[in-house]
Amino acid sequence: MSSIRLRLTVALLVPVLLFFGGVFTALSLPQADALFRAGPDQLLIISGPADQGRVLSGFTVDSQFTIGATPDLVIEEPDVVPTYTDMNDLFSRIGQLTDALLAGHLVAQTATGELLPVQSVTRSPGDLPAVFWLQILCATAALVVCALIWSTVKPALGSLGFILSGIGFALAAASASIYSTRSLFIDAGLFSFLSSINSIGCVLFGSGLILFLWNYPLSLWPRLSKSITLLTFVAFVALSLSEVVDDISTSRYLPMLIMLVLALAGLVCQWFNTSNSAAERLIVRWITISVLLGTSIFMLLVALPIILGFAEPAPQSLTIATFLLMYLSMMLAVVRYRLFDLERWYFAIWTWMLGGLAVLVADLVLASLLTLSSAATLTLSLALVGWIYFPLRQWLWRRVFQREGDGLAAWLEASLPVMLQAIQGGQSPETVLRQAAEAVFSPLEIRQIAQEYPQIEASRNGDCLYIPLPVGGALQVFHPAQGRRLFSQRDELHAQLILSLYGLMMSSVTARREGAQQERQRLKRDLHDDLGAKLLRLLHRSDRDNQPLVREAIADLRKLLDSKSAEENDTLKAVNGWREEAQIRCADHNVALNWQQSIAPAPMDAKLFGNVTSVLRESLSNAIRHASDKAVDIRIDGSEDKLEILVTNRFAGGGPGAGNGLDNIRQRLLDCGGVCAISQNNNLWQVEFAVGLRDTVKTP
Repeated sequence: MSSIRLRLTVALLVPVLLFFGGVFTALSLPQADALFRAGPDQLLIISGPADQGRVLSGFTVDSQFTIGATPDLVIEEPDVVPTYTDMNDLFSRIGQLTDALLAGHLVAQTATGELLPVQSVTRSPGDLPAVFWLQILCATAALVVCALIWSTVKPALGSLGFILSGIGFALAAASASIYSTRSLFIDAGLFSFLSSINSIGCVLFGSGLILFLWNYPLSLWPRLSKSITLLTFVAFVALSLSEVVDDISTSRYLPMLIMLVLALAGLVCQWFNTSNSAAERLIVRWITISVLLGTSIFMLLVALPIILGFAEPAPQSLTIATFLLMYLSMMLAVVRYRLFDLERWYFAIWTWMLGGLAVLVADLVLASLLTLSSAATLTLSLALVGWIYFPLRQWLWRRVFQREGDGLAAWLEASLPVMLQAIQGGQSPETVLRQAAEAVFSPLEIRQIAQEYPQIEASRNGDCLYIPLPVGGALQVFHPAQGRRLFSQRDELHAQLILSLYGLMMSSVTARREGAQQERQRLKRDLHDDLGAKLLRLLHRSDRDNQPLVREAIADLRKLLDSKSAEENDTLKAVNGWREEAQIRCADHNVALNWQQSIAPAPMDAKLFGNVTSVLRESLSNAIRHASDKAVDIRIDGSEDKLEILVTNRFAGGGPGAGNGLDNIRQRLLDCGGVCAISQNNNLWQVEFAVGLRDTVKTP
């Protein structure tokens, strides 16, 4: 556990460093005492709150040369210009203006010929626009998701591809958050470096997406997918950084479209290859929704307009945030469908961190939108966050992440009445547990299998849950909530509660039955001892004329007592009582009991019940005494006509020998018209006997 915590701590340090590194770099950019805004084919300068903006014609640098005041100087994303030549020229002009601003030699010239000196001021966190915080928080959130997966999931190509795509997105978003929110001025070298990091991050995102979608949930052609991933990354990074092709749409945006097509091809193959697996198909559906939601908005609003040139691209500072929807959707799949098999407490760490950041963002957005004094702005923003944001977040959490039916009250309401009704109806254990599982999990299918499971466990992909039965075998429960989700650790806990509740209820029923039986036995003894003794005294004291009447009363009393003993016995109740007694005896001797029964309820008289009980007790005693592997198998099959019982164990040494016990078994069965076969084969000892419930059984 300590290694997991260490990996998780180290992994979470990376997004924290990225966040503060991005904020520090953004604050280190030069800031002017005036604002610059792009207008229609012109650049405006705004000197104060009342200034509506004046059109600039150029900038004078060191009183020597003039740089034209064009609107592309404040462009958010440099690679929307047509060519690398244009982009490098843009870097050079902005770098010259930045150097002049820092040296105090920058003068802005308006279209009317007015000269306005521009001075450098310190940039504060309040000067950072809201889109900066949006992008840096998106990058941080993506890295948090990847950090959780990296620190908790076994290494695999699918998870590696997802992590690489998240790292690429974080690099692209963090670098863009710095240069896209500058106040025109930025060092030329830093601008070029951040633009290159943004391009590398986009290629890494696309390459990781290819590796992820070709290897999760099924690993399809792993060698080919690794080769394609490596080839696309190296080739497209080299194409972007080498500037061999001067056209930016060809060298930067067309590779993104190619990588997206390759990734979606893997997603299509995953769809067809998971047609026979409901669990994997469910994961593919979630991934399809997530990837299309995260990539389609950016491709439609930014990449395609640049590649085809039919419209102006949307601001990347806003559209790049849509990629975070993919990672948020993935984490939703983690909670509801065990994507990557993460645990719920990992997600709790993630939501705790992002919840705090969300409060910070909400306050910053409110503060930036309000024009009140500092104290009034702080008070109003805190009030809005407390009264609106927190209730809205809690409502959303309950709607999205808490499943209907969670909680002890809902669980008991679903299971308890069903189990009580089944037990009171004398249903078998497997029937009782089957009905309880149907009520609690609402599965698509439940099967009873012969395979033994020592404890409750869910399959690796979470599509089925195995619940061991007290009589042997297990219930295999498929697809909870009518296939809308997968089994989780909480469901395993609920299944364990079902078994515990069943054991408690059976103990209560057994105790009540034993109490009722003891009371009947007391009444029987009282009738026999008191009333019988008085009738006998009355018989001896009566004259000859009245003695026949007393004898009839005594005969009626005996018939009544016999019927009181017999009316409580039928095969189903008898077998349930034998099973409980056998479980207790085996548990006392630390012997495993494998009990199997298939019973059709039928009447059983008291004599037959007593003889079979004694035979079964003696057979079990021999099996427990001589069981070499500490295990005994008992199988009972009963129909309306006969009852067959087989007791099997592996014995040590010479096994059970001839003696009074075996003779008693044969004699008791002979008395009730049954037959017995006692055999041994190598080290396997079997006692097989059968009794008729209506006619004498000839063969076992």
